[in-house]
Formats: sequence, structure tokens, C-alpha cells
Amino acid sequence: MKNRLIMFDFFGVISTEIAPFLFANHFDEQTAVKLKEDFFVPADLGEVTLDDVFDRLAVLLDMPRADVVEEWNSYIHINFPLVEYIKRLHAVADVALVSNAPYGLVEGIMTKHGIDGIFDKRFISCNLHLAKPDPAIYVHCINSMGKHYDEMYMIDDNPANLAPLPRLGVTPVRYVNFDSVRNVFDKLL
Repeated sequence: MKNRLIMFDFFGVISTEIAPFLFANHFDEQTAVKLKEDFFVPADLGEVTLDDVFDRLAVLLDMPRADVVEEWNSYIHINFPLVEYIKRLHAVADVALVSNAPYGLVEGIMTKHGIDGIFDKRFISCNLHLAKPDPAIYVHCINSMGKHYDEMYMIDDNPANLAPLPRLGVTPVRYVNFDSVRNVFDKLL
């Protein structure tokens, strides 16, 4: 049997995106893109906490912090069919999470929704001070798994995060919907 590694992104794959919805609800597209860079790039790299982001958003939006957090949480929806499918993939592969996120965000969502045991290992950008699409985050994940893999895959909704993967010997899989994953992996099950 081949040694396989299947890596998954979190936001836009396992869970809906959050920040783009929040920003789109309050700002024009150009401002939303800039704010995402200003707020979430530092948080994804572990330079600021999610609490810092919420505090800054509350000031920027002129909203009570609790309302910002409530709106933020309203955008979180878990892709439970994909979660169940990932559980099945363990029969044919090691499964890892590689995600850009601030401290505690992914872990908190996974615990709240009872899905924190679906990955063999989790690699969150803030903990590593590396963020996708930097190839170093993928190399770190692969090396940390402690095996040689015959086949490696990364599922992500963002084409920019997939771009460096072929040079690393990783097959990029663009997440469009659940079928975009099943079409690649059903043959392995």
C-alpha cells in the first residue's frame, strides 16, 4: 500500500470563510481587501491575537466588541459531509490540517463543533509564524509527519495557496465543493 498524505485547508474548505463575509458586510471590495491584509496577515503570522483583531474591528466598525464577535461567529458553518469523508480517508492516508489562522481560532471552532479529532496533525500558521502560500509551511508539515510519502495532496479553495505545491511534489486540489474532493479521492476508498 502506498504512503499518502492528504492536507486540508480549514477556512473555505472545512468551515466557511469568516473575515471576507464580515468585511463585505461593512466595506466596499477594495477596502475589504486592504483590511484583510492589515488585520489578518499579522494575526495569521502570530504577531497579534484574535482578541486584538476584535478590539480593532470594534473601533473601526464603531460597534460594541460583543456585537463584532457575534457577527463573526454567525458566519461559521462546518462542512459536515466533508468532515465525515475525511474520517473515511484515514483508511488510505495520513490526514493533516494546514491553515492560516490566528491563535486559538481553528482549535476553538473544532472543539465547539466536535470535530477536533479528525486530523492526525494540525499545522496552524500563527503557531509556526509561517503562512500559506509560503512553501515553508508545507515543507514543515510534510517533514513533521515523520514518513516518506509516495503521494501527497493539498486541498485549498485559494489558488494562490496551491501554486507552490507542484515544486514540492504535492498534488494541488482546488476546493470548489464537496464533489471536487470526492472526484479525486473516491478511487482510493
